[in-house]
Amino acid sequence: MYEDVASGDSPIAVRGYRRALQDRWKWVVLGVVVGVVGAGAFVLLAPPSFTVSTVVAVQPISNDPFGTNRSAAGLVDMAMESQLAESWTTAHQAAEELGSGWDAASLMAATNVSGTDGGAVLRVSCTQASSELAVECADAVAEAYLTVRSARANTLATSLTDALDKRIDALAEELVAASTGEPSSTRADILRTELAALVSQRTSLSPLSSHAGDVITPASSTAAVRSPNVAIVLGIGLVGGLILGLLGALLRDRYASRLTDNGLLSDIAPAPVWTPDASDGDQRWGTATELFGYAADGKRRVVLAASDHPASLRVAERLAEVPVDAETVQVAPFSTVAEALAGVRLADGVVVVLGPRYRRDEAEQLFDLLLQAGKDILGVILAEASDEALAATDTSPDVGRGSRSFVPQ
Repeated sequence: MYEDVASGDSPIAVRGYRRALQDRWKWVVLGVVVGVVGAGAFVLLAPPSFTVSTVVAVQPISNDPFGTNRSAAGLVDMAMESQLAESWTTAHQAAEELGSGWDAASLMAATNVSGTDGGAVLRVSCTQASSELAVECADAVAEAYLTVRSARANTLATSLTDALDKRIDALAEELVAASTGEPSSTRADILRTELAALVSQRTSLSPLSSHAGDVITPASSTAAVRSPNVAIVLGIGLVGGLILGLLGALLRDRYASRLTDNGLLSDIAPAPVWTPDASDGDQRWGTATELFGYAADGKRRVVLAASDHPASLRVAERLAEVPVDAETVQVAPFSTVAEALAGVRLADGVVVVLGPRYRRDEAEQLFDLLLQAGKDILGVILAEASDEALAATDTSPDVGRGSRSFVPQ
């Protein structure tokens, strides 16, 4: 039984990612828990705010409102009306209507106004610490906007009225003069017609100046929107925690300083990783010994480079006892990478047996140097602490098999 080295340009290939997440699933769970708990704490500790809206229908105000066939939306500049509703003048008027505890600056900061495209409708939204305060704020700002707009309409109507009155008085004087002069009938008729039109325009200004718009949906009739939204915040915490946990698991696995399982070893090994069987005891390396027999056949000199840990030495000895068609099979214990390289100098086939929790960086260095030296790495094994208890075997080599020797360092 063995695991092939991961392929691909990434340090951890697709198989490595899957294995890393399976081995480090606690990191993923921890990330999710941290994300959800953090989001829950934010919901509990962050002061809530509520937003409600008042909808206002805007009445057109024009300095030429007579005889036009355009719709109301075409006569209203919604961008300008939005600015007017958000202005300090409107906020000051609303603060005066609301009374103590309110000021123009806070109302301006809490108010947002949006206009509909192609329509003469404004949505005045207000955000406060409670839904009741938000309703008061939105309705007051909407009413203040209509009051300010009505005042502007009155100002416009007054200026138009003054201009019309002056023109009417001038026409009246001309009409009197035309009625007494010769010839006067044609000029007098013209003056009377123009004077009648001006009087009609002046009369139309009264309803225009007194009606700036209407509140068509009060804030009390709209649902308050709470912020932060509990479901959204918890969802963000869940997704963020999941991403954090996944990154933590992969990084922890990638930069683990010790080789704790065969999955980590397979990510860096340049050769098949021979793993133990499911059975316990002396039979746990049965498949590995068979694979070693196949890999060592035909080799001249095979060296089992074993780190100086009792478990790895015991596994190496077990493999060295396997009958193979090789001239020599040697166990070469090492405590440093240099000793390992010295032990395999004459070998044309190498099996690396590492002890439990062997340093990852030293293993990577050993593999790189063996490949640079042109050594044929037949397989790699990561022994476990329980392998110290492996019993010695009395397997005798078959006739014609190569010799066995143990090379102490």
